[in-house]
Amino acid sequence: MKRPTKGNGVDPAKNAGGTEARSERHAVVQRTLERYPWAKLSPESGDQFELRLLLDAAGEEGRRWFVRTADGDRLPGPLDVDVYIALGQLYNDQIRLEKRGQERTVYTSLGELVSLMGRSRGGMTYQLVSQALLRLAAVRITAVQTWKEGDTRGTIEDFSLLSNVKFGLRRDGDESKTAVRIRFSEELAQSIAEGQFRLLDVGRYFALETPTAKRLFRYLDVRRWRGHERLSELAFPIRQLADELPIDRTSPSHIKRTLEPAHEQLVASGYLAAAQFEERYQQGKKRPTWWATYRFADASALPVEPRQDRASDLSKPDIGNGPGPDYIRDTVGDILEVLRDEHSIAFYAKCAKLLPEAMLRNILGGVKQMRDEGATLELARKTFTATAKKRAQAIGITL
Repeated sequence: MKRPTKGNGVDPAKNAGGTEARSERHAVVQRTLERYPWAKLSPESGDQFELRLLLDAAGEEGRRWFVRTADGDRLPGPLDVDVYIALGQLYNDQIRLEKRGQERTVYTSLGELVSLMGRSRGGMTYQLVSQALLRLAAVRITAVQTWKEGDTRGTIEDFSLLSNVKFGLRRDGDESKTAVRIRFSEELAQSIAEGQFRLLDVGRYFALETPTAKRLFRYLDVRRWRGHERLSELAFPIRQLADELPIDRTSPSHIKRTLEPAHEQLVASGYLAAAQFEERYQQGKKRPTWWATYRFADASALPVEPRQDRASDLSKPDIGNGPGPDYIRDTVGDILEVLRDEHSIAFYAKCAKLLPEAMLRNILGGVKQMRDEGATLELARKTFTATAKKRAQAIGITL
């Protein structure tokens, strides 16, 4: 199986001459898959075939997340997640930014895949990784979103992670050299192409020792961003962390005992400056609830977050040769799907006409994340308008 020439999705110039010169490694990871659980933290939790998360089941508005496996197979576990992250690095290395959405196949070998994960080579490891790839191809996820407002009451999206896995068995029986072709699902590749991704620091991820620390790192690392702004602190009810990591515990003491070793690893690695638990009183509740507060290490000591528009031309567009009516119509439709504000169609159309596509997609992605985290429609609309005007002014455009 012929392997294509590698191209770095962040900086193609670093691989000039066909040699890899990157000192840092990053994996393309889809943002929603970082936020919500699709794998268990332990393979020892029994033969569980479905994972359900009710993110906001109150009233008519809510979000639901369902993960199910093929008949007779268990939910993905820690090894499956490591394989997924390694595939994300291959995706970043092999598929250039401008080709994402058109190309979604990566090529590797079992030996290379195991090495990327930092695992010891051996026949049993190769078999486990092969099984993990097949399991990833079989898993399906259903995301349900319902709203109180607008003509459309809700959406249901069903998708998989991988659409095809093909192994090229060798006559000499050398499993390490078994060629593997992995095709990402169309839905996942399209989401990445639309900018709904981030780049995960693979070196930091695989250096962590436990699945809980790895999952918490991914969870925090995607939630600490508001567009281009990197937050210095985050706090969550520990019950939310238990649901969304997920931790198979119900009592606060058990949840804290599960999280504490992960906190120690993330602080020791220099990612967090501090992590602590505290009780907080909430209006309308007699008893306090436990929260986890995370203070991140100095941003100057951390790798700069690569965003999709970093490799795009964000210079002032040529208004005379602007986008066509089909693009403007589709883009306004995408904005309305998130903000559901028909009164602002004229402003949204102006944004679609004047702003660079990568910039506009980045702004919309940040607002989508706000809504996912529980922000009101009013706040999301105000944030979109203010951010669009500010970003436009920075490149000499008045909206």
